[in-house]
Amino acid sequence: MRSVDNPIKVSVFGAGYVGLVSATGLAAIGHQVVCIDVDAERVERLMLGEVPFYEPGLSESVTACVAKGRLRFTTSSHDAIAHGEVLMIGVGTPPLLDGSADLSQVINVAQTIGGLLDHFAVVVVKSTVPVGTSDIVRQAVADGARASGESIDFAVASNPEFLKEGDAVRDFMQPDRIVIGSSDARAIEILSAMYAPLCSSPKVLMVMSERSSELCKYASNAMLATRISFMNEIAKLSDAVGADVIDVQRVMAADPRIGAKYLSAGAGFGGSCFPKDLRAIVAMGNDNDMNLNLIKSVIEVNDAQQNVLLDKAMQHFGSLKGKRCAIWGLSFKPETDDIRDTTRSSNGCRCSAVSRRIYLKLSIVNMTRSSMLTCCFW
Repeated sequence: MRSVDNPIKVSVFGAGYVGLVSATGLAAIGHQVVCIDVDAERVERLMLGEVPFYEPGLSESVTACVAKGRLRFTTSSHDAIAHGEVLMIGVGTPPLLDGSADLSQVINVAQTIGGLLDHFAVVVVKSTVPVGTSDIVRQAVADGARASGESIDFAVASNPEFLKEGDAVRDFMQPDRIVIGSSDARAIEILSAMYAPLCSSPKVLMVMSERSSELCKYASNAMLATRISFMNEIAKLSDAVGADVIDVQRVMAADPRIGAKYLSAGAGFGGSCFPKDLRAIVAMGNDNDMNLNLIKSVIEVNDAQQNVLLDKAMQHFGSLKGKRCAIWGLSFKPETDDIRDTTRSSNGCRCSAVSRRIYLKLSIVNMTRSSMLTCCFW
């Protein structure tokens, strides 16, 4: 990795997981970055070097970039938009009741940009969004400009993130792919230059249409989730026929066409991405009169899998009444404190319905921090 020769002024909207990691990573390679968030308390904490969630290496990187003057935080839209040649939208897209992504925050940021922009800028959609969102953002920016009576020049690009919680800093700084989706030559040139220090080879940077770029993140997550649900099905079959799924997995993983990653049976997948993204794909299929049966099956298998651990415990003990149950680790994977939509907490709730006592422990331990959250249900 090398530093940039000509730093670009970047403003990142959203100091959550995607926005903060992206802002810090861009600052670390030499760009001048402003990160904006509507949460004033969060911004104050960040200015003091306090990261509001746990991600290995992120706090140290934020502190270093702030000290070097490459990264600062604000709640001012005027400040952020005036600063940025690249205006990156990294706000949340939580699921609606039908599973589709809520784009209200993305659209609000785009309209705000349109109302305040007075120079050419590339508006980048970094959030995970449905196919066609770049067109919606382009229209929202134009609507914002029209409402303010201004005529502005801007470009729009899709630039999905591929960050694994618990390993996000390394993923950003040593990416295996960087996707730029745009038909605007200016946007492609600016973003290619912005990411150039991170490209270990020409194959890392992938330029394509906006719609292909928007779909590839969903497709990638769906593939990984499919592998997990597949192995959980094989695990159930192994139990039924007296085979050992661990041995089956070892043989499968030895095939280079398959590999070992995301091939472990367990309580199913959870977290803030896979469940949300798969339901968003199904919603996109519904919007386009497509019945995505495979994706629906992956969701169904995963939902059912979250009962398997409890079922095994009840089969072993006969009854959990009066038993003391302990679940170690509430986050959906190691090296994160994210407990959104986790299979552990789901199992904890199910256990509490059949057992008088359940102890749930969340432990985060590294060289500088050790904490434990203990919850007891009676």
